[in-house]
Amino acid sequence: MEGMSLPARVERLRRIAFFQNLPFAVVADLAVRLRHERYRQGEVVFVEGSLGDSLYFIESGQVKISTGSGSQERVLNYLGPGNFFGEMAVLLKQRRMATVTVVIDADLWVLRKADLESLLEKYPAVALQITEELSRRLTDTIRQPVKEDIYTPVAVFGDEPWVLAEALKRLTGERVALLDMSGSNLIQHSRYLPVELVIDSISPRATAQEVTEKMSLLAGTHDRVLVWLPPEGFEACVKAAQLCEAIVFIDAPAYGWVNQFAFKPTWHITQTLVEIERVARHLAHRVVGLALSSGGARGLAHVGVLKVLKREGIPIDMVAGTSAGALFGGLFAAGRSIETIEDFALNFHKQLSVWNLLDLAVPPRTGLIRGQRFLKYLRELYQDVVFEQLEIPFYAVAADVLTGEEIVLDKGSVADAVRASTSIVGILMPHRLDNRYLVDGGAVNPLPASVLAERGADIIIASRVIPSMEEEKEYRRASRSSGQMDLISLVSNFQSIMEREIIQHRQSCVDVMITPKVAAYRPTDYRPAAELIRLGEEATERVLSAVRAQLSPRISGVGVKL
Repeated sequence: MEGMSLPARVERLRRIAFFQNLPFAVVADLAVRLRHERYRQGEVVFVEGSLGDSLYFIESGQVKISTGSGSQERVLNYLGPGNFFGEMAVLLKQRRMATVTVVIDADLWVLRKADLESLLEKYPAVALQITEELSRRLTDTIRQPVKEDIYTPVAVFGDEPWVLAEALKRLTGERVALLDMSGSNLIQHSRYLPVELVIDSISPRATAQEVTEKMSLLAGTHDRVLVWLPPEGFEACVKAAQLCEAIVFIDAPAYGWVNQFAFKPTWHITQTLVEIERVARHLAHRVVGLALSSGGARGLAHVGVLKVLKREGIPIDMVAGTSAGALFGGLFAAGRSIETIEDFALNFHKQLSVWNLLDLAVPPRTGLIRGQRFLKYLRELYQDVVFEQLEIPFYAVAADVLTGEEIVLDKGSVADAVRASTSIVGILMPHRLDNRYLVDGGAVNPLPASVLAERGADIIIASRVIPSMEEEKEYRRASRSSGQMDLISLVSNFQSIMEREIIQHRQSCVDVMITPKVAAYRPTDYRPAAELIRLGEEATERVLSAVRAQLSPRISGVGVKL
């Protein structure tokens, strides 16, 4: 900016919202004092705790204001053109209270502390302008104290990107803009689109600077920006893809020039509403995970849970299951219809005999049942499917009986994973898999919600069929019976006691807990399947409003964030 005439500097500053209403004399004085700096995406302007002696005004681009780092990072705000930052350290003579990172290439104007103090004394209008902006930000912070660190802007390749934009808008309730760089003149035909969106356009042959400015302006007025790119790798398209934080291919190939951005989160999907809405949940950090607990025959209630969630259109993006939860969760993840899963559950007890699944170990060494017939049955049930072929991600939890480790199975044969996860110690022999001896995952993580949280689930629904001690005691008192007791019942009850204790420390990440009232049913009796499925349905219907509340749009405040 050195060498530019004063009128030209004033004209450029006038394009920044903060200076538009200030008198010419004030802006002219500022133009002499301000220093221009340019930052690229990912660069840090300053870090939390550092000494501060400058105030920054944003001409173009976008910055992220955050505290902490890594998994402890808290995003406080996103600021775009016309905003300023760094004022607190300068005005209050404190260290920087947050870290500022550039999200979209930014042109900043820097004002030193001494110049700011002189201007505030000379021009009270500047102090008033700063005070009004700080008041607005305080209101925004009260409304939304911590912003979501979301994927935006997003590059989109393929046809009809407005379907994804509309899905995001419907999911989040936020302001979504679509920037057309495809050269198709979409803005001319926007009135014919089946959705209502803010659409802007720029030529794919524009300059990199023009694209940066256009994207930063949209970032300043919208919560999310989708950029529709053509197959050709023009300079402007490469720059736009560089500035985007994620990439989505909708029935489109991965073009060669895009490979340089392979490190960014990328999705390849078909142009079906189910896949488009699923990727929208990923982009908005609204991924829904379902955790299904262990519990033996009581796990039949999970079928009722699945039945109601499916009927009510509740999306499930990933499933984790332990023991019985793995058995039914695997079928759901494999795309089996609810009718098929229910039919299997209703008739499963017929298979539990020495003539069908129960191949007794003679003499018994590590379990009463060898489990080879059961494994063969599972392979037929799952049709030899492997994890990589499942419709949605699925995780089966088992335990290494030699080391006590929690083992999360998500590769290879689903049937082998379920066989391992259901190997109740003392009853079903451990399953050898990848040089490990694996047993029922209930010994380490009976309600695997943490597995989902670690793998990116943002909303976790859990079905727990392990009654509390109070529920068990209340049922026993009411029935006036200690129940039948044999070796299998003894082992099963002991397992339930252990799982009940573990689960107390494993449910903190659950957003909605479904608790079918199954205490009256023995974990070894699969015959009352219809009753248990009904209890699962009733329990799910009781919490449907809470589930829908988790999925409902969260309208953003007026704060500037993508």
